[in-house]
Amino acid sequence: MTPAFNVRDTISKIDKYVVRLMVEEIKGKLLAIPLDEVHKLDQELIEAFQYIRAKKIDSSSFEQSKISYVEEATLASLVSDLEHQFAECTKKVNDLKMSHTSLEQSVSAIKEAQSKLSEVEKIYDTRRDALKTLDWTP
Repeated sequence: MTPAFNVRDTISKIDKYVVRLMVEEIKGKLLAIPLDEVHKLDQELIEAFQYIRAKKIDSSSFEQSKISYVEEATLASLVSDLEHQFAECTKKVNDLKMSHTSLEQSVSAIKEAQSKLSEVEKIYDTRRDALKTLDWTP
């Protein structure tokens, strides 16, 4: 007796094998790329999952894993962006503190100059008054 040959079973097995290879390829790429660059694979992943769904093969558990990984990558990217923004803000705060210190020093120097100017004005007024009352006759 010759074993029965079922083409649909063979095609299904081949499709599942191809999908398994695709999943392994996707996993390899996801593991090889830094988290903050996973978004670069978006289009490739969309195409791969469209192919898998077109073959009517259940890939929901892997898609969920991929979604979790991509979400984690997105969060890692956001954290990286926030860290960068925080560093920029910290630099701005430090720059502003330095500017504030510089302004305080300038204000102090201006007040000192005003004080000296006030003293000079008093001396000038005193001498001017003395000059007005000077009665000089040769």
